[in-house]
Amino acid sequence: MGAFVGGLRKAAPDFGDEFEGFVPLGGSFSASPKCAPHQQLGEEIQAALQTGYSCLQSLGQSNPRWRKEATRLRAVLDKHAKPVRLYCGKGGEPTARVLGKGRLSVSAGEVARAITPDASRDAPGVQFNSEAMKERSPRERQGAIFHELLHLIGFKHGEGDIDLPYLANYCCFARAPDGKFDSADPAALKNDSCALLKNKNLKADSNEYIDGFMKVMARTSKEDFGYWAAIEAAARNHRLGAPVDGMALAHAAFTYRASDEGFLEASKTLEAIYLNAAKRNVSGSNLDLIEKNYQEHVVDGMPEAKLKLVDTLGALLSADLNKDGGAFAKAYADLNAMSPAVCSSLSADDGTLIRISFAGAAFRGTGRHEFNSPPLDDFCRLSQKK
Repeated sequence: MGAFVGGLRKAAPDFGDEFEGFVPLGGSFSASPKCAPHQQLGEEIQAALQTGYSCLQSLGQSNPRWRKEATRLRAVLDKHAKPVRLYCGKGGEPTARVLGKGRLSVSAGEVARAITPDASRDAPGVQFNSEAMKERSPRERQGAIFHELLHLIGFKHGEGDIDLPYLANYCCFARAPDGKFDSADPAALKNDSCALLKNKNLKADSNEYIDGFMKVMARTSKEDFGYWAAIEAAARNHRLGAPVDGMALAHAAFTYRASDEGFLEASKTLEAIYLNAAKRNVSGSNLDLIEKNYQEHVVDGMPEAKLKLVDTLGALLSADLNKDGGAFAKAYADLNAMSPAVCSSLSADDGTLIRISFAGAAFRGTGRHEFNSPPLDDFCRLSQKK
């Protein structure tokens, strides 16, 4: 394995992990039989850690926090009482055990997923989608590995902190021609990510970070994550006494305009919903800007039934962010009352994208519990059975 690399020291004793036939890779890692060839995986983990550690140390010259996080990751991997177990399988194939019954799986659209103590009794670990990994370049695979390992020391997507897993992946590993990293311009993706991480004064809920992170994610196929960060930041800031940031909502909505593959019409619907909510929380020239975009780029030509849906869901989102229980109840009652129109105007993609954004970000971010009814696409299926 060569010189010292945190988590893969040649001199470190193997755990002798025999869990379900796992193969020790040396140091802190062991892999399932399905992860063969194991030597290649071990070498890629070593390369990922070498590149990632070196990069964070370098970034630490501008922002000392990242040098500390590199040291923390190394310490966790070297001193953890259990091996980091690596699971491999096809997308959707169950692997690691959950805390209750059943097993976790990586979806067909994911490359990898960290296994953390809040999700599995087999933590710490990483699940890999073997088919998706094979389609990536070595550099892309290493970036994905380092991304997931950062989750093991507590970094998540959003939830009040800088999204180091994605930003480090792109800053430290994106490099043409060594893979596209889900981006048409890997060099720009790298530069934008590094610029954010070098800013030692950056705060996760600041407009500077939200705008920068959305710009980064809009360069990839994962623009949803930038979008969610803006919504969660607006909700958190409001809980701390600041007004809902209507412009953050608007910026998030504009991100979807870059979407031109598969979800184009659905992203237009979602953009309309968030601009509608943003309109309710801004005034003056900002309101004029949002209204202009709303009318010219989003709702022009949209069917009347869908316009009613957009207005209702915009009211619902705004009420939730503002913790206005009365307005929320009215908007949700309006949504239930218009179910035939909702279902006739929604495409399958509309329902999926709205469900992901609302259930996965906005309503989780506020800490409210009113939105416990079936997701919108399920609601439509139920209403059609009546």
